[in-house]
Amino acid sequence: MKIVVLPGNNPINKLWVDSMESPLEQLFDQVTILQYAHWESNEELIDLTNESRRIPDRDIILAKSAGVILALKAISEK
Repeated sequence: MKIVVLPGNNPINKLWVDSMESPLEQLFDQVTILQYAHWESNEELIDLTNESRRIPDRDIILAKSAGVILALKAISEK
């Protein structure tokens, strides 16, 4: 099974999401952690439209905070 992890908006969530990778790799065939573009560009908010396009095919989504909104957007557009 494939899982995609969608963290919250704030760059501090990188610590949380990075800590999830190793445990999830023991449970899933493929783990994808979305690192948001605005974390690198220092924009304040996630670009839901652009980020929803970057979500790969998956069986499961694990999302936190703004990641939940992103997941709902991506699912509704499929």
